[in-house]
Amino acid sequence: MNPTRYIANKLSQEEGGSKTYKLSSRISIIAIALGVIALSVSLSILEGFDRKLHDIAYLFTGDIKVGSYAGGSRLTGTTEAVIRIKDSIFSRYPQLSEAEVCQSVQEGVLIRAGEHLDGYALNGLEETELAGFGAFLQLGNLPKYEPGRSENIIPRVLIPTTIAEKSGKSIGDTILIYTALDAPLTGISLMGGNSIIASAIISGIYQTGMGKYDKNLIITDIAWARRLFYYKSDEASSIVLRLNTETTGSNSLPEALSMKISNMLGYPFWAKSTKDLHYQEFMWIEFQKQPIPTVLSMIIIVAAFTIMTTMLINTVEKTRQIGILRILGLEKRSIIKAIFYQGLRYGLIGTAWGLGVSLSFLLIQKYFVLIKLDPNIYFIDRLPIELVWWHFVMVIATTLILSLLAALLPVLFTMKSSPIKAITYR
Repeated sequence: MNPTRYIANKLSQEEGGSKTYKLSSRISIIAIALGVIALSVSLSILEGFDRKLHDIAYLFTGDIKVGSYAGGSRLTGTTEAVIRIKDSIFSRYPQLSEAEVCQSVQEGVLIRAGEHLDGYALNGLEETELAGFGAFLQLGNLPKYEPGRSENIIPRVLIPTTIAEKSGKSIGDTILIYTALDAPLTGISLMGGNSIIASAIISGIYQTGMGKYDKNLIITDIAWARRLFYYKSDEASSIVLRLNTETTGSNSLPEALSMKISNMLGYPFWAKSTKDLHYQEFMWIEFQKQPIPTVLSMIIIVAAFTIMTTMLINTVEKTRQIGILRILGLEKRSIIKAIFYQGLRYGLIGTAWGLGVSLSFLLIQKYFVLIKLDPNIYFIDRLPIELVWWHFVMVIATTLILSLLAALLPVLFTMKSSPIKAITYR
């Protein structure tokens, strides 16, 4: 065995040590473990919130969304606007060769849920947009995009789990959709004055986990939504841009492009990036990211002081043994290395326990969802977890460095003591 390691093991053995040292050594390891657990779990949760919010926001609004300041939600001339965006904006950025521009139609509707009529939003999407809901599909299938569908074929819709539970509807059931548009179209019956009743079959049930969307958004294909709401082929409620490039990781590109598109299209069009549209949610997570890791890092710092106290107690108690070793010819450098090794040993044991507990909790929460949240307060319905390898590397490195620094005071005590005084120490 390496002499330095052998000496460190002997110095750190609890046999012969005081009760204070034995208790202190256990507290040191527990404190390090708690610090590792607190920091690694908090970083994974914060990253989970950030990733979850971004993924859901991207699903509904893409990187950039174009709308209208004019009264109502209807955009006219959208076909020309899409062409102008592709020709004037995307052509200037070679990295946007895979970018997509899609249109959507969204209007308010009433749907009978049990004995009540509740208001919802019906959102008609193009095929590429519909495909994005596949990751959040709980049951059934996605609605099919069928531009040439016969008017006699009943359309399909995708409803959130909240509506399915409230109405008692499931896959294959028919729901009645009430609108308030003056649009006497073929295959759609009228109710009273200008109201329209349309039937649709539930093809799937989805859940994104974000309360603001899961509560009131029904998904269908844009062809049927245009027919239901009497939209022309060059009319839409919004235009969604998906840049489909790694450069979207930078906040500057979507924001810069949104400003260019707003200036190019002019009034009444507006263009906003995803972070502008979900400003409240992203600012909330940014506020959490700043103080929480710093505050929880203090736990590890306190644990390092605990290690320092433990090692100092041990060094003082074994001063005579250290003095005897030095008289026998052991270099001071070897004893110093042994003390640093002892500090590293405490850090490694505490870190191993902390990582084991934190990873177990994080994996269980990620795949079995033990902790659920109120989406009205936290925006999403479950505690999100995102495991990032460099977070754990940072936690391990920080813990071990602080454990080594905690050995400085015992090292200084050892360097200043003489062997003769040490062996007579009582």
